[in-house]
Amino acid sequence: MEFTEVVEKRYSAREYRSQAVPDALLERVLAAVDAAPSAVNLQSFKVVVVTDESKRRRIAELCGPQKWMVQAPVHLCFFADPDNYRAVRGENPRAERLAFQDATIAAAYAQLAATDVGLATCWVGRGLDAPVGKFLGLPQSLKFAVVITLGYAADAPEPRERKGPAAWCIRER
Repeated sequence: MEFTEVVEKRYSAREYRSQAVPDALLERVLAAVDAAPSAVNLQSFKVVVVTDESKRRRIAELCGPQKWMVQAPVHLCFFADPDNYRAVRGENPRAERLAFQDATIAAAYAQLAATDVGLATCWVGRGLDAPVGKFLGLPQSLKFAVVITLGYAADAPEPRERKGPAAWCIRER
């Protein structure tokens, strides 16, 4: 698929088929995450791949609740890892922000790669203060950023109206 087609086809799916995601496709998505740009190329993020239904159910509760999330056979839980940044670059007041940016850029790459291989996703940022990391047994130093639901869409995307650059682009004068 051409890049512009991937961008145009990506949408937020909230209905998924129960069909499992093949490991080969999941690995392609994770390879795109690995290729995502990051501050000083430190990849200051962690991704937890969750396939267990009971865990997906609990994550859906912590993020809303958003019961539709359970339908997706995979949850990619992205966490910022500011300590990774600090370990290499020293103490920096921007470490938290940079690590969070790393995690969210990586999540966006996951969405685009998933679209490219015929999978659907939805960005779930609700519940940033939810104890998703604690539930997954992660250290407190990792900061929850987003869950990307992943699977085969059961719904069809509805046409989206976009504002266009005239609405949000401020050109240098």
